[in-house]
Amino acid sequence: VDLLLGSFCRKQKRKVDGRAISVLKERVGLSLRGLLSHLERCLLSLKEGESLTAARVEELVPFSAEVAMWKLTRAISQRNHKEALSILDNQLDRGEPAGPIFSYINSYLVSLVQVGGLMKEHRSAAEVARAIPRKTEFQIKKTLEDLRTWRSQDLTDAFDALARADYKSKGGEGGADPKLLLQMLILKLCSRKQGRTRR
Repeated sequence: VDLLLGSFCRKQKRKVDGRAISVLKERVGLSLRGLLSHLERCLLSLKEGESLTAARVEELVPFSAEVAMWKLTRAISQRNHKEALSILDNQLDRGEPAGPIFSYINSYLVSLVQVGGLMKEHRSAAEVARAIPRKTEFQIKKTLEDLRTWRSQDLTDAFDALARADYKSKGGEGGADPKLLLQMLILKLCSRKQGRTRR
């Protein structure tokens, strides 16, 4: 990816500071189409002879929904409710619908349960990764790190809270504001007690 982005910059006859590409990937993810699109927009913003800096990338390129949701679940795993709520508010302010955010949190919780269950049957993260083709060994290791901050009861409570919030966001039980429901859900997930999930 770095070679392709570097080649693109050379063809545009633009200079790019070393950190700029790293910041771009942190914000966009590894979608080549997304990276090239944002890179082109950043390069077009430069004056003649000006280099693309990390600061300019941070100014022009928002976190993609995928990256933002990864940062959201990381904050939840760390019980950092301030960071998680800040990310949530930013996404909603940018027009991200509540539905996909509920879905992403559900996928995160399912992944914790799935990986935790498979670790009882397999001896290593590499073996678990082979059992889940869409996940890499690195992703499995990160999930296992997160899993250490969840007890079995925490996960049960999290699924219950998620189901209730999602149901209400769709008009169930009289309905409620989806933003408020997501904020309350995140506070619930981040307020779980210290402890390891029992395996």
